Amino acid sequence: MKRLKIFLIVFLIVGAGIVGYSKFLSKSKNNDFWQGYQSAKTNVYRNDVYNYRVLFPVGAKVSEAGRDSFQNIVGTDLTAEQAFDKYSGKICTKIEFKNNVIYFSAKPNGERGADYVFCSAYPTGVGVKTKILNYETKLKIADVDYQIQLTQLDALVVGEVMLNDGIFVTFSSQINEGEGLDNFFAYQSIAKILESYQRLQ
Repeated sequence: MKRLKIFLIVFLIVGAGIVGYSKFLSKSKNNDFWQGYQSAKTNVYRNDVYNYRVLFPVGAKVSEAGRDSFQNIVGTDLTAEQAFDKYSGKICTKIEFKNNVIYFSAKPNGERGADYVFCSAYPTGVGVKTKILNYETKLKIADVDYQIQLTQLDALVVGEVMLNDGIFVTFSSQINEGEGLDNFFAYQSIAKILESYQRLQ
């Protein structure tokens, strides 16, 4: 009986150590993901049409809207082809990394980022459960404080912010069931990318 108690105590101590180490390792991997964030010049995306630049982490995929992403808009004189020639694919920039995605939609694409190109982190599927979270956070972007409201769509958290220069930003990230949002941005690279946003002169 005494040996059994000792075994259970040792088992609990080892188990707690493994859980703690896993959390530490998760944070460490996130830090490694941003290794070279400030120094690697290749990790800078420059949009010379809509005049902004933003940093992105090692391993992230950056893409712009293709010609086939444009759609014809009712009530305008521009066809999809003409809209692409006029506004270019830089009207919508997408940054993907891990389970995160950020869209930067330029002003000509409308207030909701969907006039000429669907440029949004909001999913379009049916049957998505929507839950408005009573959670807001502040981020300083280009020296301006912005208030951001988060929306939960099943296991997906989506946020949005309209910048003063007319760039509409949406982002999404997968969360684990029961995960709190009080420190949602604490170890998320999304915040670092948004905070790195600067206007080009």
